[in-house]
Amino acid sequence: MTRADYTRTCAGCGSVVTEDWVNGQKCFRCYAPGQTCGYIVGIERFLPYVPAWCPKMGGCLRPPERYEVQKT
Repeated sequence: MTRADYTRTCAGCGSVVTEDWVNGQKCFRCYAPGQTCGYIVGIERFLPYVPAWCPKMGGCLRPPERYEVQKT
């Protein structure tokens, strides 16, 4: 698994959508394809990092050893 990138945020990513949240607040959801589609990456402002599970950084929630390679 990759590590979180604390040098940047998800701002400007094409997979992030701004949505209305409770009490008139805005939230930012990541709609990148994969297991984490729909996760919130900030409320009113972005998280101060890019999460380790970001599919654009090669991240995932499960460790790579859980995947099995199929031989053809």
